Amino acid sequence: ALSPLNADARLLGLVQLAALYEERESWENALEVYEHIRKSQGKVEWVKAAARRRKEIKAYLAAQKKNLEVAQVSSTTVGAYPNGSVK
Repeated sequence: ALSPLNADARLLGLVQLAALYEERESWENALEVYEHIRKSQGKVEWVKAAARRRKEIKAYLAAQKKNLEVAQVSSTTVGAYPNGSVK
């Protein structure tokens, strides 16, 4: 890792890495990288942007989880009788 933690070159690399993780939908890795940026004490706007992006990703993941849970419940209960026939 480059030193110091708030070095612009290091933070720029981390921003690019987080973007690559997002492209690949590797959300946990992206969250971890944004956390490194947030804790870096680097440029204020970069730290704030990283914190904001972490919050957005977490909200997205929570919504995805909720939608998946709703879809699973719906597919098992709505429109079907216990014997498997459809209403």
